[in-house]
Amino acid sequence: MARLESLDEWELWGHTDQFGNVAQRISTYAVHVDAAESERGIILFQFVRVDEQWLIQSMIWQTESDDLAIPSHYLGDY
Repeated sequence: MARLESLDEWELWGHTDQFGNVAQRISTYAVHVDAAESERGIILFQFVRVDEQWLIQSMIWQTESDDLAIPSHYLGDY
């Protein structure tokens, strides 16, 4: 069995829209497992502000594949 030495995930690009007490963030991410890029995708977060604190209402993501490339406008300068 292979041993996982490291796992890193970070945001490549992101954008947040807010209206009053609701907000949505679209975030393009990459994951490296043992220093090799293993996955990229897009996560959508919906937030609601309750008592001056932002809480995650929902979260959904789609992983990039050979048949489904991330559109360039979600990659910024990456």
